[in-house]
Amino acid sequence: MKRNQAADMGYDDPIHNSYEDTCRMYDQVADTLLHLASRTPGEVMIASHNEDQSNLLFKGIFEKMKELGIAQDAGKISFGQLNGMCDQVSFLLGQKGFNVYKSVPYGPVGEALAYLEHRATENGVVIKRTEKERSLS
Repeated sequence: MKRNQAADMGYDDPIHNSYEDTCRMYDQVADTLLHLASRTPGEVMIASHNEDQSNLLFKGIFEKMKELGIAQDAGKISFGQLNGMCDQVSFLLGQKGFNVYKSVPYGPVGEALAYLEHRATENGVVIKRTEKERSLS
């Protein structure tokens, strides 16, 4: 629907053609925000619940922060993920001294479950990781 709506209104297609294109754009936006954060008093939150993307993204952010002279403890950069997803990444970021925020979806049960099911489906490794974490306790 969004593609048709954009075409009807004479706008460029707002949807990327592939997952890789989406990730590339996300990285470009994060890079732009880091540049802005290095020159302004504002703060930036980088949020991703995709484990593979998060690990690559966060590694790149650490390197970019050093390059731009943004101190880890300056409080300019925060991170966020959905509760229950990328918890191990959140834990490591917290250990490094970053502020980490977890989003907790809520609402009518039918809507919340449908949303969480979609997130779990797109991140199938969540189930395997949860099983591993249970075995450790």
